[in-house]
Amino acid sequence: MIRSILVPLDGSRFAEAALPLAVRLTRAAHGQLRLLLAHETVPAMVPAGSHSWKTETEEDPRKRAHAQTYLARTAACLPAAGNTIEYDLVDGEVGPALAEQIMLSPPDLVVMATHGRGVIGRFWRGSVADYLVRHVSVPVLLVRPDRLSRLGIGTGFRKILVPLDLSAASSLILEPVKALARLTQGHLTLTHVVEPALDFATPASGVSPANSGLPALEREQAQQQLDRLATELRREGFSVATRVLVGAGVAGTLLGLLERGGFDLVALTTHGRSGLARDVLGSVATRLVVEAGQPVLALRPRPVEKSVYGVHRFSAESGCE
Repeated sequence: MIRSILVPLDGSRFAEAALPLAVRLTRAAHGQLRLLLAHETVPAMVPAGSHSWKTETEEDPRKRAHAQTYLARTAACLPAAGNTIEYDLVDGEVGPALAEQIMLSPPDLVVMATHGRGVIGRFWRGSVADYLVRHVSVPVLLVRPDRLSRLGIGTGFRKILVPLDLSAASSLILEPVKALARLTQGHLTLTHVVEPALDFATPASGVSPANSGLPALEREQAQQQLDRLATELRREGFSVATRVLVGAGVAGTLLGLLERGGFDLVALTTHGRSGLARDVLGSVATRLVVEAGQPVLALRPRPVEKSVYGVHRFSAESGCE
């Protein structure tokens, strides 16, 4: 269940664009909304003989007080969202300070604004959103302010696309997805992309026709696994469909489906079969954040052990029950 939602802020209108959606979700969950802002001290170099050391500038206490006032005013101006609205100011480098607080007191969901325009990675890589997705093991809902008004998600995420590579790690996204779907009566579409072998040509659309010559067994096995997951979800009361796609490139195939399918949200983990920090599924997640028009729910599974071969195993702890 979703009981607590956290929104990282930085004092900008851009970051505040995530607040209306966070408030709606908090109201639906009858939960708690928390605002979090990191105050990064600006150091000054003070000479001392032949040595120097860093200290706060005289301006820093005023900036910190201003940040505290900003948080208080922002919380006061928000409509009542469930039970309570809390806010906290933390000190330190923005990404690490926010990540530390999130992991010390994990919310069920983080909602934050992110850029998505321009060349891939120009606004994403190195951003606070990118840092949090790579370092916290709670679901992060990333929204693009420039697309929110066109998505029609005021009443919730009614159509949710869930890409799976059929690994245990990728399936961990199902818990936070179920929590969101319960709030919004969302319909889930579980999908898997089968990439054709190199000697099978695909049309310009990136999707192979049914008679492409791709071994039917691979598609059939994927469909069977999706159907098993769908059956389990239907037993829990969810509306679920399944789709196996064939395409030369997972990200490109999913982006094409998102453009055609009228989905409100795409949800996936950032680690797949290999368990590496920047593996194929992680690259797919990055492309979807940057290029898709829909919000992206991303989850980094919590690594619990590492073998001598460098292969991680993952915990099912996702921040949602």
